[in-house]
Amino acid sequence: MAFRWRWLLISLTLILSGEPLFAAGTKEQRAYAAAVAAFRDEMWSSAETELAQFIQKYPKSTNAPEAVLLQAQAEFKQGKLAQAIALLDARKAGAGHLADQYVYWIGEAQFQNVDLTNAGETFIALARDFPESSLRLRAVVEAAAARAELAATHAGPGDWPEVGALLQETNGVFQRAAQLDPANELVTRGRLLLAQAALAQKDFGGAAATLASVNPQALNRNWAGNWRIWFIRSSWQWATLMRRWRPPPICSKLRGWEMTCPCAEKAWRCTQVCWNKSGQKPKLWMHTRKI
Repeated sequence: MAFRWRWLLISLTLILSGEPLFAAGTKEQRAYAAAVAAFRDEMWSSAETELAQFIQKYPKSTNAPEAVLLQAQAEFKQGKLAQAIALLDARKAGAGHLADQYVYWIGEAQFQNVDLTNAGETFIALARDFPESSLRLRAVVEAAAARAELAATHAGPGDWPEVGALLQETNGVFQRAAQLDPANELVTRGRLLLAQAALAQKDFGGAAATLASVNPQALNRNWAGNWRIWFIRSSWQWATLMRRWRPPPICSKLRGWEMTCPCAEKAWRCTQVCWNKSGQKPKLWMHTRKI
């Protein structure tokens, strides 16, 4: 779940991208400026303390909702997940325009705390209850990830069909995003989750088709490794089940990560698989023919 940490400061960026939240002058403004500075400097313990003191001293401040959100994020960063959830839950009635971010970070803390059932429900509620939120796509993908974790560990009611249902809903959040912005990182993550669900359900053809739509160059090293393993497995199993497999030859005409095969006209189905070996990337192809 290390990839999840990169999104820690997402709401801080949103908060601080508008007009200045404070100006020199009043004690309230100076106190908030100091607390935000500690947060920016990643002094999480100091930021938590200063933000809590600000909220206690200035509960009616227009900066109070942002201060609550930042305090919860500082607690999240320190692993104080239960405290972050409790704070956001207690204060969400006064969140105002930040309500969707409160719900999102409750879900993030639940996920990090391995409360996967509640995390999934929280993310689903965000996507359902905040139709204008910019976090809806992320929420749907995170909900699917929570369900996938449950299904993989058999720790709860989540199962692989539910992962597919979340991501394959016609005209749903994910499918619309996949059509409008197929290169989006969240769309790529969602497709990998779909492929993982298809493999778990032995839908090897569906898994291979989904993985073929993912550009491996857009993946980090860990995800690229998973992509290669899943792609080989799904393609191999699908071809075997369909009785159309023959040994994959080396295609010397390829260069780089090309996604079309020069010899495709000789094959009924031709799918690329890139394999790292001894630091090199020979181009390996699986050819399938009608028998």
